[in-house]
Amino acid sequence: MSHTVEVINASGERYLRQNILRAAALFALRTLQLPSGRLNIVLTTDETIHQLNRDYLGHDYPTDILTFGLEADPLVAELYISVPTARQNAHEYGVSLSAELLRLVFHGILHLAGWEDQTPEERQQMHEAENRLMEQFARFRQQATKGKN
Repeated sequence: MSHTVEVINASGERYLRQNILRAAALFALRTLQLPSGRLNIVLTTDETIHQLNRDYLGHDYPTDILTFGLEADPLVAELYISVPTARQNAHEYGVSLSAELLRLVFHGILHLAGWEDQTPEERQQMHEAENRLMEQFARFRQQATKGKN
């Protein structure tokens, strides 16, 4: 399977670990066996995500992530992530901004794979799947680092 992932920083904030977000997205796309295609990850502002949330979902508030699956096969999709909201979440959860952004990327890709989070049970299952991907990706990165030494 061939996937193309582009990370676009439209947030106005410096985020220097975009390469890790890209690698995480590629890892999740392959792990979840999504069809080949293209994924754009757009790091954005609360104002932009609020407008998208209102225009496309009818929700008049900002959110942390919006997932748009435009085509299924080949995959064409976009993830919009609010960096300010991710930063607030990271503070609330006691994790780094990098970890929260990774979790959000995995969350969006799980949606592309058909996962839902409308009910408390679905949210719990989604959270567990995010955690599994976080752990698997961390092991993958450790193995890749060992291979370079």
